[in-house]
Amino acid sequence: MLILAQISLSAQTEQSLGLLPQVTMSRSINEQWSVALQLESMQRTHQAVEDGLSSDYLYIRTDITPILSYRMSSGESLAIGYMHRFVNGKDVHRTLQQYAWVQPKEGYRIAHRLRSDQTLRKGASPIIRMRYRISFDIPLEGMSQNTGEFYLVPAMEQLIIGQSDILDGETRFLLRLGRTLSVKTKVEIGLDHRFDGYLVEEERHRSWLILALFLKP
Repeated sequence: MLILAQISLSAQTEQSLGLLPQVTMSRSINEQWSVALQLESMQRTHQAVEDGLSSDYLYIRTDITPILSYRMSSGESLAIGYMHRFVNGKDVHRTLQQYAWVQPKEGYRIAHRLRSDQTLRKGASPIIRMRYRISFDIPLEGMSQNTGEFYLVPAMEQLIIGQSDILDGETRFLLRLGRTLSVKTKVEIGLDHRFDGYLVEEERHRSWLILALFLKP
């Protein structure tokens, strides 16, 4: 919070801080197919002002996203999905397509994700986004993730966003600390920092505290 306040004094940008709780439930259909359902809510708790941070609660949105995945070979997968977003009393719809692959290393693994999505909202032009994300799964107790042990997930994602004749970008830095509670349950807590608007007039920085629960019922 102190870092965010210092940034707001040195740059004419929009700054905000908030919560991003998530629940993801996934289930395998067979060796190749699986389904997942993610619930996510975004809520702003603070806004940066000249002398620091000001409490400024704002409910932003809730997303429900089912995803169907197909495992092509070891470490590679294709996925399609649909997101229904509830924001300001209006519905937003998004379709997504994804290709992901994993590179196992000694003591950790690298995960790559290429995703495109298309956002549709009544009365507005479609938003098209292209995204690349790289993340690292690092066990903190031993060489692999085992039940009852902690792990670390640093990640970076770059987005290119187009709407009508406007082109913009967004960069995300993520850091999560997780723990495997059982073969069916994991929890993670961390920070998701996003900044965008650097290709248009006003740059915007947003930091979200992530509270994530992963279930395999």
